[in-house]
Amino acid sequence: METLTKTQKELPATAKALIDVLLTELGEPQSDSQIKARQAFEEDRFNDVRCLGVGNPSDPYIKALGYMCSIPKMPPTLPVLVSEAMRSAAESSHQRQLAKLGSQLESILVSA
Repeated sequence: METLTKTQKELPATAKALIDVLLTELGEPQSDSQIKARQAFEEDRFNDVRCLGVGNPSDPYIKALGYMCSIPKMPPTLPVLVSEAMRSAAESSHQRQLAKLGSQLESILVSA
């Protein structure tokens, strides 16, 4: 899934690879706020992503994007940023899977 912007494509290979793996794990946004955050991220509007994170503090999808905003800078704290983004991306995926499984199981129980 190649969704990097022109600016992001000019990044060091390590940063591009990290961002690509994390975006793949995040998958497609599910809510309006997630859609806005993903679009802002893809357009390099990192401040907008962070502002959306303030308004959605419990959304792991937006939280992951917020951490990912700093990856292009390749700061000394890169491993910490990547770890936090990874945890948030995994939590987002986990929540999506729980909702899907719960819905499937609920429909079986209700029709029984």
